[in-house]
Amino acid sequence: MLQQIALGSLLLVVSVVLTSLCLVWGHRWLPRLGDTHNNSVFRQVSTIALATLWIVAALSATVWLWALTFCLIGEFTQFEAALYFAGVAATTLGFGDQLLSPEWRLLSGFIAANGLLLFGLAGAYLLELMQQVFGARPHGHPGADFSQD
Repeated sequence: MLQQIALGSLLLVVSVVLTSLCLVWGHRWLPRLGDTHNNSVFRQVSTIALATLWIVAALSATVWLWALTFCLIGEFTQFEAALYFAGVAATTLGFGDQLLSPEWRLLSGFIAANGLLLFGLAGAYLLELMQQVFGARPHGHPGADFSQD
């Protein structure tokens, strides 16, 4: 049991750090594509679309990390099956057609919690980005951009 908790905790921490690094890097990279306050529909759509695709890539990388781990600990012999299980578990969909052995089943809860945390983090990032793109911060809100007044 302690082995499952240790491995699950380690993977959760690595996944959160990896995704956070991707979000920070994306936050620094996206404004370089152009003025995020530009009212051009193309600029707004492209900024949001690129950020969303970047988040999908970051979340996919964490699912691949879990799938690789499942193969390394011997839970799956085929990577495709491990990737399928990791994707289903991370989204908390949980079909139940693939299960971990009793020796490693606690990891199912860890990957589900990991997915919930990362989807929440990604959602918060996209909300903040959309507020920047559309200038939706209320006047006087901390961090508001007063240059548009």
